[in-house]
Amino acid sequence: MIKFVFEIGSVDYNSLIDRMMEMLKQNPELAGGVKIPKLAQKMVKKLPEGKKHEMVAEAVNSHKADYIPQLEGLLSRELGPVRVGDLSVKADKDGPVPVAVSLVITSYTPSVVINNVLPMYYDERTAPTMFNGIDPAPASYYLNHVQDFLISQEHTRQELLLAKSVSANKAAVGSLLTSKLAQGGLWLTLDNIRVFVKS
Repeated sequence: MIKFVFEIGSVDYNSLIDRMMEMLKQNPELAGGVKIPKLAQKMVKKLPEGKKHEMVAEAVNSHKADYIPQLEGLLSRELGPVRVGDLSVKADKDGPVPVAVSLVITSYTPSVVINNVLPMYYDERTAPTMFNGIDPAPASYYLNHVQDFLISQEHTRQELLLAKSVSANKAAVGSLLTSKLAQGGLWLTLDNIRVFVKS
């Protein structure tokens, strides 16, 4: 089980609000069956940034049971079958981290991540950090050698090393994530990623 904390610096709320309103049109049960007028949508867009953070956090946290299956579907396209154990958003308009999204993945297939996702962000230059304290380590830091090494490890060790790979390549992973989100019409800046392996 892996927990990610994504620390978000800024969000293009106009695009996010438009997407959320479109989702509410398609899934009216998320709004209790109440139709939200366009005027309300415009008013929300005019709110201060901090208030928007709080509204989005409240919306996600109060309806996480509805959002988690959709998130699982999106993640499964890239990672193979995925189960999300928890999703939460914390907003702090006065703190150093305006928005923090916590995501707990309870089930996934490490081999799919190793073969299909790791090559998108792996960098030989950060491999010494990734394998710091790991004994034995791969024979070399070439990608194919690292992949073979990871595949040969037992599940718990695979999770640890994948978490370390993300921590060692935060900038590359962040760029990959923000690019994927932008393709879906959501623009944001990601200031930091924290990863925890939970037993």
